[in-house]
Amino acid sequence: MVYADDNLPKKVTLETDFSPMSVRGLLNHWLVPQKMQHFLRINREILVNGQYRAFNRNVEPGDEITLNFSEVSVKVQNYELDATQSFSVLFESDDLLIVNKPAGIKTHPNRPGENGTLMNQVAFYLAQQGKKAYMVHRIDEATSGVLLIGKTPIVIGILNRQLSQKRWPASTLLSSMIPNTNWQNTPQLIHPLVSTRKMIVNVVLITSTVYRRLPTTAF
Repeated sequence: MVYADDNLPKKVTLETDFSPMSVRGLLNHWLVPQKMQHFLRINREILVNGQYRAFNRNVEPGDEITLNFSEVSVKVQNYELDATQSFSVLFESDDLLIVNKPAGIKTHPNRPGENGTLMNQVAFYLAQQGKKAYMVHRIDEATSGVLLIGKTPIVIGILNRQLSQKRWPASTLLSSMIPNTNWQNTPQLIHPLVSTRKMIVNVVLITSTVYRRLPTTAF
């Protein structure tokens, strides 16, 4: 399924201390999935300073990189909408929503038409912005804690690879997301292709699991 409106072009200007490398090396460094790299190459949708550049050619400090993912096909699940909001928003940007999931609620539905999970609630929340909800990972029903949710499908593969490779621990990322932080001076903690333009930042809650004592039966 394609959500072209959600896959807007991504533009990144390489820092002055960037070490020159090939276009292919840059995309691998950014953990762009091979399927997306293939799309960018075949369709000439990666531009350097406004012009297509072959994958074996280098990019330099100060170059503006534009990646157009508008026609990339991404398979997603459509969630039933639930107007309940049991979660709290910790951080939100154009691409990413980070929420605190309370204990006692499932992360996502297990069957078509199922409602009452966190993703149903998030789907309703983002629908008010004209956005879809893209699940990045899950935590157990009995656990309260931080969940990453994509607002644009193109970031999902990148975030999944970052999590699997432990490129950034959640504690490091979220410790910077406190009120009154000067975001412009905060190091790039997420990813160059994931917008960190601050929209909402709230106090982070500690992940915890609620254990319930089962009733005992006399024998």
